[in-house]
Amino acid sequence: MLAACEEFLSELPTKTTNQPLTTLAQLEGLLDGISVMSTDGAQESNATMAYSTDDSGLAPYAAPPNGYRTSAPNLYYYTFNTEDIPNESSDPLWTGQFRIIYRANLILENVDKISGDPTLKARIKAEAHFLRAYCYWVLANYYCLPYAPANMEEQGLPKKVSTSAEEDYSHMTLGETYEFIDANIEEALKVDVEEAKQPWRADRATVNAFLSRYYMFRGEYEKAISAADYAMDKKGTVKLRNYNDLIAGNPAYYTNPADTIKYCETNDYTTAQFSTWGEIFFLRFAYTGSQWMIPSEELLALYDQENDMRFRWCMHPKGNRRFSVTGVQIYRYSFFSDGRYAWSGPTIQEVMLNKAECLLRKSAPDIAGALALVNELRTHRIAPGAPGIVLTATTKDEALVKVLEERRRELPFGFRWWDIRRFSVTETTFDKVSITRQFYVVSKGIVNETQTQTYTLPVGSRRYAVPINAVDIDASQGMLKQNTY
Repeated sequence: MLAACEEFLSELPTKTTNQPLTTLAQLEGLLDGISVMSTDGAQESNATMAYSTDDSGLAPYAAPPNGYRTSAPNLYYYTFNTEDIPNESSDPLWTGQFRIIYRANLILENVDKISGDPTLKARIKAEAHFLRAYCYWVLANYYCLPYAPANMEEQGLPKKVSTSAEEDYSHMTLGETYEFIDANIEEALKVDVEEAKQPWRADRATVNAFLSRYYMFRGEYEKAISAADYAMDKKGTVKLRNYNDLIAGNPAYYTNPADTIKYCETNDYTTAQFSTWGEIFFLRFAYTGSQWMIPSEELLALYDQENDMRFRWCMHPKGNRRFSVTGVQIYRYSFFSDGRYAWSGPTIQEVMLNKAECLLRKSAPDIAGALALVNELRTHRIAPGAPGIVLTATTKDEALVKVLEERRRELPFGFRWWDIRRFSVTETTFDKVSITRQFYVVSKGIVNETQTQTYTLPVGSRRYAVPINAVDIDASQGMLKQNTY
């Protein structure tokens, strides 16, 4: 955001030009411009989600030319690095989210200066507030410690409410950051649209779908259930897709030795097909340009590998042939855009899983209600008549374990980092995740394949806050501070 800060903030982006904003159509153009395939749009470039969790399973024996095919900077995230990440040339996740915040601020600065339909103006304002709230939540769940009473005085995010390069860029506390998100959500709830015309635009169901996540992550389970109920009741055309109805896409053929990777039809989806997928409340994907989401053995073992369509369509054996690599055979996760995208935005399945979990975590647990939601999801994911398609449980904890396993099967990579952080501050103990892995020594841009090291991300680690890029810190002239470890 702050690299070349004054030049960037002096621009007035509109739908097609840098002309000053004078019409509501231009402001709508700013909202419509945040669509699918752009780094300042629905694509959240994100090495943390691809490499930092126990969903990721690069192995030290899988050395080139047979194994990992990604750069040392990506491996900094696999090894929970804090020293080298800040020295990269940029951080596209941080920059991309603040670009969207800039757009939201640009809209809010200009909407009341433009004449036009008051109803449309109110709608545009509400959507801009939602964008700002959503982006701040994403940033807080990477660059700050988890939401918990003990962390409220910890370092939060800088508060940006204008497009001015002169605005104070100092950190709020984490508590103040969430107060700021709360204020934007309050304004976002004023949106008067029941069904947005595009999945990257917000309607009432969209805001509530997000709130089912937001309140769950804060431990406010009754509020999360209420928001989930609203989203599911007002979902419009948003509905579950039956993965049993998906068909094969374009396969990839290889020689020396001969291999074929059979992809799902979704692997080659166009922007238009993303928009009509149907399960999406708000179009956001966690993106990795490396196309190298390698599932861990632990993640793979969670699936019924014979009958779960998520395994059949998304987990590709010999997936390393995508890079014409032979030798050690590695699974690769790929559902959308040839392994570039994982779900991160609110979807109907996430809302169902949020509600199911909250039904079990609330003071009066509802085991039957929670399992009914998860089993409804499974009928759209598991082959008909497969054994074990219906999950059962007799205790709250047993049910919660099964709901969390289903969440991990349904939302791999894109949600796991958030969940690991969240589990560290929940009231239960069995959901805590400590990650220990053996990998090569990675430092200063070099992967030393002659030496391995043990890397650990313990429960409650301060490394839950991703290091902030030094370019942004330097450009802020001392206002931004690095996270402490």
